[in-house]
Amino acid sequence: MEHDTLLKVVNEYGLHARSSALLFRTIREAREKYNVGIELYNNGDRCDGVLQLIMLGKIRGDRLSLKLEGSDYKPALDYVLEGVSDIVVEDDGDYRASINQR
Repeated sequence: MEHDTLLKVVNEYGLHARSSALLFRTIREAREKYNVGIELYNNGDRCDGVLQLIMLGKIRGDRLSLKLEGSDYKPALDYVLEGVSDIVVEDDGDYRASINQR
């Protein structure tokens, strides 16, 4: 089973080194704990590591996409969201509309 989730950056300072490292560490832990595939994307391009994520210069309000694959995707998603709730949250807004307003 596959699931896509939009994430919104809520950290006051955006995605800097520490917050990016925590996000990737939490994703790695969720992969191992729940045996699911989890990938982070920016506008359709996969983010492969902390440095790449930092270089995107994401600030508060910017969005990313999290793609999960596997039968345990829901608890894995919950694990990630709980682990980084001060960095990103699940975004239920209209992603395309927010891009067009920039």
